[in-house]
Amino acid sequence: MVKAQDTETQILDAARRVFIRKGLSGARMQEIADEAGINKALLHYYFRSKEKLFDVILRETFAKIFPSLPDLMINPQLTFRESLTKFVDGYITAIQHNPFLPAFVINEINQNPDKIAQVFETIGFDGAKIKQVQEVLPQRLGLSKEKTREVIVTVISLCVFPFVGKPVLKTLLFDNDDKAFEAFLEERKARVVEIAMSMIQS
Repeated sequence: MVKAQDTETQILDAARRVFIRKGLSGARMQEIADEAGINKALLHYYFRSKEKLFDVILRETFAKIFPSLPDLMINPQLTFRESLTKFVDGYITAIQHNPFLPAFVINEINQNPDKIAQVFETIGFDGAKIKQVQEVLPQRLGLSKEKTREVIVTVISLCVFPFVGKPVLKTLLFDNDDKAFEAFLEERKARVVEIAMSMIQS
């Protein structure tokens, strides 16, 4: 049993690396098997298809990232700046560790939005939790629901866009320097917080 769990973990770790490099459409089961150091038949024994494998990784990744984020925004034990700082840091760091996520989610939203909704519901990030944030956060900030919604959309957009636009941004603005781009992302965490706070205070 332990060996089986180790093999499955080995496969999932290898698959994440391949998906990061190639994305869902570019990844191949043989490449994942090679990365994991196993034969393709064993890979198919554990995961029947590339899509099934990706689905497992997607759900695990979402489960780590998203359920705690809404709670941060309405945590009464933190100031809103503290909540926002933790939210932005957690969000950007999570995508740094899983850079395939933004492009995949955008693609799935366009092609199969029900799947994304199902994944969120599976991990407990459902309509009830989103509604709770929509009700509590405006009161906490002293803003209208419309202005609060604008703040939320702006924060998420500022966090996600550098990853979606990375191939172009890295070429045009960072001379294809990965270290410079990563340093930019670290600095951006504080900038996103300041932009959001200026929206709230204006």
